[in-house]
Amino acid sequence: MKSRHFIYRYLLMYFFWMSRLSHRMQWAVIIGGYVGYRLLGSLSQDHPEIKPWVWPIQIAYLIFAIMTWIASPLFNLLLRLNRFGKLALAREQVVASNFIGAGVVLFLTAFVYWLATRQDIAFLAMLVFGFLLIPVAGTFNCTAGWPRSSMAAYTMLLAVVGIAGLGLFFVAGNTTNRQTAQMAGYFGYCLVMLFLAGVFASQWVAIALSMVRPRR
Repeated sequence: MKSRHFIYRYLLMYFFWMSRLSHRMQWAVIIGGYVGYRLLGSLSQDHPEIKPWVWPIQIAYLIFAIMTWIASPLFNLLLRLNRFGKLALAREQVVASNFIGAGVVLFLTAFVYWLATRQDIAFLAMLVFGFLLIPVAGTFNCTAGWPRSSMAAYTMLLAVVGIAGLGLFFVAGNTTNRQTAQMAGYFGYCLVMLFLAGVFASQWVAIALSMVRPRR
C-alpha cells in the first residue's frame, strides 16, 4: 500500500537498487553523494554566481538523504491512519512509527511556536527535534539484538546532548546575570554543535550496525 505513493515508490526503487550492491559499493555511493554535496558547496563559495543553481541541488540531496532514513516509519505512520493499512503493520513497525510520530509532533510544535514568536530558542528546538528523527529511524533499521540496542543508546545520548544544549540556551536567554548567560550560551553552543556532529555521524553508525547480523 505504501508503494502506491510516488515518493515512497521511488525511494523503494533506490532501496532495492542499493540492496543489490555489495557493502563496499553501498559505502561508495553514500560517501560519493556526500563528497559531491561538499564539492558543490565549495564551488558555490568560489563562484557566487552559480549559488542559485547549486542550492536547489543541495537542498534536494538533503531532503533525499533524510527521507532515506525516515521514509519507511513515516509512511507506516500515515498507513496507520488507514483502517485497513494499519492491519498490515507488524508490531515493530508500529513501535517505530510511534517514535517517529512523537518526533514529528515535537518538530511541528517547535515550528509553529517559531512562526508565532520568531524566537531563536524555538528555531533551535525545531532543528534538534527534526534532526533527531534521523538516528531514531536509524535505530529501527538495525537488526534486533545488540546492534539495535547500541544504536538506541547512541540515539538516547544524542537526545540528552541536544536537549541539554537547548536548556542552556534557554537559561542564557532568560537570566539577568551576564556571566551566567555567557557561560550557558557557550556551553549550550558546544552541546548543540556536538549534537549536530553526532547526528551526522549517526548515519555511518546506523549503516555499519545495520550490516551486522548477530548470531542467534
